[in-house]
Amino acid sequence: MKKLFLLVITSVALTGMVSAQQKKMSTIQKPTVVSEETKAVCKWKVTDHNFGKIAQGKPVSFTYEVTNTGNAPLIIVNVQPGCGCTTQDYTKDAIAPGKTGFVTLTYNAAGIGQFTKSATVTTNTDSGTINLAFSGEVVGQ
Repeated sequence: MKKLFLLVITSVALTGMVSAQQKKMSTIQKPTVVSEETKAVCKWKVTDHNFGKIAQGKPVSFTYEVTNTGNAPLIIVNVQPGCGCTTQDYTKDAIAPGKTGFVTLTYNAAGIGQFTKSATVTTNTDSGTINLAFSGEVVGQ
């Protein structure tokens, strides 16, 4: 009889503890599920530019515009020109969603003739890199 009594008391106690635990668990807030990924997305106005005819020894520049169409800040990590005849400048601060940044490439033409140059832009987007290109023809003075 003692064993039956202890078994009943133990069962009631365990049932009460499980019920209390379930009630406590149901009051904990569940994390909010975000349906969209948070990421930066580049939308370039143009990625290729033709200078046409330019004078030898006179630097020319073109500014490429980029808009962040994502929902996280866009960061231009680096701009690497393909040769020493090209220099770069770019937006160093994070570009907020919906805002515009820039990459300016300056070409100093030494040799006469047709040219095609590029620069690799590294960003924090899924694609990571993009090539910006420019071309033209250097003519004598």
